[in-house]
Amino acid sequence: MKYEIANASEFLMKMIRAKKHGLTEEQLLQLRSSIQRVLNLRYRDHWFPESPFKGSGYRCIRINGNLDPAIIQAANEIGISKSYLTALFPRELTMWVDPREVAYRIGESGSIYVYWRDPRQFKGQPSKFNYVQGPTNSSDSSSYMSFVPGITRGDMACNYSQYNRPIQFNKPVAFNYLR
Repeated sequence: MKYEIANASEFLMKMIRAKKHGLTEEQLLQLRSSIQRVLNLRYRDHWFPESPFKGSGYRCIRINGNLDPAIIQAANEIGISKSYLTALFPRELTMWVDPREVAYRIGESGSIYVYWRDPRQFKGQPSKFNYVQGPTNSSDSSSYMSFVPGITRGDMACNYSQYNRPIQFNKPVAFNYLR
């Protein structure tokens, strides 16, 4: 669980760094640590390595105009306001933090991307997912260059059973989301 949470929190920090955020590196490190602590508590009784999709909806981190309560709690603990942090994220973000994998989707109609997979679990195994073409830019969205893999416009409810689109693995692209 610690690797998945560490990667999920690092993904969120990369999203913030991609924007002109005004936070110090110390604040970002504190926020990352706070998010990790909150997620550890949140997932403690909802982590099933033998059945990774079980509890996936509960472990989902969701931003849909409002920040996920776990992010709000972590930010409050270190004195970062909800409104300030809300401006640093896309309007729509769904992230699944599951045993051996962290995946995400941004916006309302994009693809799902795997941010991190446990290399010990999948070493030498073919992917069960297909690759997709890189995301497209839209004239109504702002572009932010980033090293966050596979950012695209898209969205999905917090439910792994809706994994109905192919996944892009670790392809650096531009941030494209409405704000």
